[in-house]
Amino acid sequence: MGLIAIPQLTKDPQRRNHARLQHIAYEYNSLDELLQTYVRLKEAGITPLLSADHGLTTSMYYEDS
Repeated sequence: MGLIAIPQLTKDPQRRNHARLQHIAYEYNSLDELLQTYVRLKEAGITPLLSADHGLTTSMYYEDS
């Protein structure tokens, strides 16, 4: 998988209404692995937009800027 940023593209205020890739998920073997990733990203200045406990899963959502 490759994720790229194209500087010529501009923000679209209606982007949530367009057909596009909206979600990528990563699965971890344990909550500890998820929390280790959280700490690593936070140290790099990347913090989740929101987090959620879905009962069977715990999720952290990050915005692609």
